Amino acid sequence: GASNAAAGDARGPRSPPGRVDSLAGGSAEVPVDKDGTGVGPHTGGSPIGASSAKASPTGPSPGGSLPSAASQDCSKTPGQSMTADAGGLNQVGLSPSAAAGAADATPTSPSPGGLGHAAPPDPPSPQRDRSPTAPPSLSTGGAPSPPQRDGNSDSADGQDGQPPPSLFTSAMPAVGAASVNADQGDDADAAAPQQPRPVSPPPISVKPPPAGLTVPMFGGSTASSASGAVSPARTASPAPSAQRRTLEPPPTGPYDRTQQRVLIVGSGFGMELNPAQYQVVANAGFQIHVVKTLPNPESPEFPVNTFLPTLIRDIEAFKPHLVVSASKGGAYMTALWQSGRWTGPCVIINRHPTLIGLPKGVTVVLCHGSNDEYYQYRRGDIEALVRSGSPNRTLFYYTGNSGLLGRGYTREGDRHNMASLLSYDCLPRLLDAAMCGGDPEIHLMLSWNRFVTAERLASEEWLGYSPHALRRLWESRDQKGMDDNVLFTVDPSSEEYAHVEICFRAQPTVPRAYHDMNPGMWAHLDIFKIERVENGMQEDGNAEPYYRSLARGIENQGLEFSPGLHTKWAWHGSSAVEDIVSNPISGFQPLMSGSRASALWGPGTYFARDAKYVYDGGFCKILPDGSKQMLLCLLMTGIPCLGDPSHPGVLPIRHGRHRYNSSVDCLSNPEIYVTQNPGAAYPAYVITFA
Repeated sequence: GASNAAAGDARGPRSPPGRVDSLAGGSAEVPVDKDGTGVGPHTGGSPIGASSAKASPTGPSPGGSLPSAASQDCSKTPGQSMTADAGGLNQVGLSPSAAAGAADATPTSPSPGGLGHAAPPDPPSPQRDRSPTAPPSLSTGGAPSPPQRDGNSDSADGQDGQPPPSLFTSAMPAVGAASVNADQGDDADAAAPQQPRPVSPPPISVKPPPAGLTVPMFGGSTASSASGAVSPARTASPAPSAQRRTLEPPPTGPYDRTQQRVLIVGSGFGMELNPAQYQVVANAGFQIHVVKTLPNPESPEFPVNTFLPTLIRDIEAFKPHLVVSASKGGAYMTALWQSGRWTGPCVIINRHPTLIGLPKGVTVVLCHGSNDEYYQYRRGDIEALVRSGSPNRTLFYYTGNSGLLGRGYTREGDRHNMASLLSYDCLPRLLDAAMCGGDPEIHLMLSWNRFVTAERLASEEWLGYSPHALRRLWESRDQKGMDDNVLFTVDPSSEEYAHVEICFRAQPTVPRAYHDMNPGMWAHLDIFKIERVENGMQEDGNAEPYYRSLARGIENQGLEFSPGLHTKWAWHGSSAVEDIVSNPISGFQPLMSGSRASALWGPGTYFARDAKYVYDGGFCKILPDGSKQMLLCLLMTGIPCLGDPSHPGVLPIRHGRHRYNSSVDCLSNPEIYVTQNPGAAYPAYVITFA
């Protein structure tokens, strides 16, 4: 399994059917079957997700004959493991499909009208910029772009015939060399499919920024349009006490979506073939302007500089708080950043091939799915791209396949048309996160509370969000938890009992992503007793030290540690309840946890947001009299990332030397939390019910 995973993840991004592009600018023909689907290598026994000649707006389902759901947040497969064993290290999911949909898909509904400006007059002919202060061009491959000339100049830079330095840290593929038909569906592309030609289009240049404007740089450099020079930022590292990054202040007053102006790059946003994506933004109440006059930038020999002024004029007229692009529209976003004419918040759906670095000091939310048919990248490569931006100013919203459970997945990663953005108000929440004025990742985490009832949140706050806060309720001698008995029965008439019961019976505010058996009966279960766990040795020697270490790590990233945000209450089912609550060192052993279905989201100890998930999955301990038990645990989750069955037990780096602290099954509406450290969970209560 590990070798298959390595083989499936080492291939990097894939090109459209019929061609493989390299960053050096070369291309080669690959076998293509009769329906236009590439037959490249893959893990598993047979090609996965072969597409039909007609592509639906949501794209074909991956996995061949395997049972699958339509989207990341809508798959419903009964039962999922709550714990992982060592064998889970070799359990990996299948690689994303290499299938590519055809470009002749039929629009599902007419394009919304009346939202864009009238078409501007014909754009002027492209002008070659002779100024030595002009920003560099986007060139094909790794070689320097040729000097741009007119009839009178000797060279582009006026000196030695070499182009000005690049604003990017590495070579950028030409926009025209990307997949011609990779689009979320605007009307310019509803034509017969075209095979990309292995040609090298001429260099593409963009309009230079005004004199004196500082251009946001990629990879830690800055450039001023007054001199045209690019100077790497080489400053000494600040002292540890000065490393906290000051973020821009949040907007004053209550946040109101109806007052936020959102500009959408129409090309690639799917106004025709994926209208639901636009509609979910419109229904959220934002003020929207769509730039509809921008043509397909992935056409061969397409000059971005000819149409970039159109986008800039609309930005200047509309004065947006946020610019959004999707699919091939990412080419315009890259050129816009390079021109220095927009440094405000941005949301990018699908990583475009021209995007090889993020500008410093700009808030960026990047969305991508593991099953994208057109822009196929390894997760680690996109994570490295996101880290090129400024710390606490970026958010990587990613959806991926879970590990296999039987013959299918419990969740599936998004395709090019990211279906998960349409559920749970996800895309509007990502726009909110980009405009929040702080860390967009933290803002998205705060939005998870809307899926939990206010009554449960109030009960959790009463119980406490830190290990030491639980001690105020302890009944052991001097509240030290050193008695021979670690379980103390909670008085059914007490306020503490009522709050634990509220957490136990609470249902989410939206339907669950997983199979929910007979939700009506849950309120009628009989609770026999609730026992408080007072294990002072485990709390003092394991949970509390990890809590303090987690708080320091988050504060060292320039963020405020917030109990209730970076700590959670969750449920765990196990047949070893006594061992967990009585262990003097560590109740949970993430790398030794047993599991019937291995590690769906990577190795670790699994917890559920809702108690009913533990019950439905059959994870409760069954006592001789037929009653059942489960644990209510306080988790120290920190900042989580999306889990991955191929994770080796070490989570990805967030920024600098700081890694993520836990993992979840979904970044939009998590229902499963996975901890990798023994001290990240404390078993606080045992509930016995029938």
